Amino acid sequence: ESANELKLMLENSFKFANVCEHQKLKEDPEYKPDFFEIDSEEDIKRYLFQYLPKKCAENYAKLHNLNLVHVYSHDGNVTLAGSIVDLDSVKGKSLFEDDAEITSKDKSKDVDNFLENIKQTFFEILAKQPSLGDEKEIDEFCLNFYQEYLNKIPLEGDLITNIVKIYDRIRYSKDLAATNLLNELLDIV
Repeated sequence: ESANELKLMLENSFKFANVCEHQKLKEDPEYKPDFFEIDSEEDIKRYLFQYLPKKCAENYAKLHNLNLVHVYSHDGNVTLAGSIVDLDSVKGKSLFEDDAEITSKDKSKDVDNFLENIKQTFFEILAKQPSLGDEKEIDEFCLNFYQEYLNKIPLEGDLITNIVKIYDRIRYSKDLAATNLLNELLDIV
């Protein structure tokens, strides 16, 4: 996408995000809103690599907290506002009695599929618009996603057990953002 194509794609998402941020401020005067201007390259970067991953993670956490997964989790099933779409491939016993119980492994696979696809999409965008950044920004997206996701899901068992589960997923993915997150979590413990 050229810079103008990307701006056209993001314009409605910025409007939506700004309305949501304004509403949160109305509800809580202490809230610090995060507004975006479409003509600001800094705002585009901030939206794509900080705000958007948190919205995606929020929605994946909501889905997973209902013991549901999106069987075909990829970037095409998430809007630029971070909403999950194409819900006909959502599965889980809490939705359909005939579906299998959703496990932590299913949820992990759901997240991994989404992030692998979104990384590829960002590589393509950054190849066409190098001024937006490089691999570091893609790692930032993943890190922001993981942090928000982990904040929104209940930890099952004790913290150490969950860190070990995360580590098992990370050590095979070679995902720098996830590895950095793991190191941060281990520092907390």
